[in-house]
Amino acid sequence: MGGVFIFGYGSIINKSTHKAWASGTSAASETHASCAGVATVRRSFGYKRSWNFRSSTGFTALGVNKSSVESTDINGILYQVHESELPGFDLREVGYDRIAVELHHVDLHPEANFTLEEGDRVWIYVPQVEQFADENHPLVSAAVHSSLYVEMFRADAGLYAGL
Repeated sequence: MGGVFIFGYGSIINKSTHKAWASGTSAASETHASCAGVATVRRSFGYKRSWNFRSSTGFTALGVNKSSVESTDINGILYQVHESELPGFDLREVGYDRIAVELHHVDLHPEANFTLEEGDRVWIYVPQVEQFADENHPLVSAAVHSSLYVEMFRADAGLYAGL
């Protein structure tokens, strides 16, 4: 069996946000940082990024939604995790479903410190319910900063693909 990877496109790329649910579990390890790199999920996957996840605490966060007509490339960070860490990530991403991304939909940045191999699995989190920001459910600045970080990194590398 190959490696297990999570494609993060919002706050999940910030390792400091993992500690709250990871304490006392195997997910508390730093092993998932050993293989990490900027990546793009291609428009052929059929999704686009959108501020469409409303948290139970009252803010709107970044998500993706299925869009056969308007699908776009989605930039993010791909990082390896242990299979045993997936339930912890599922807990962190409550309100999102973890879905598989076939490898032919994923492009790694040329300077990534790893490659994807046959048998590897890539997961992305997709909101279960689509709800957009409004005056009572604003965007969270940390999520905005995370998504802008990925875009700036891609632009600096000459690989900007847009939001």
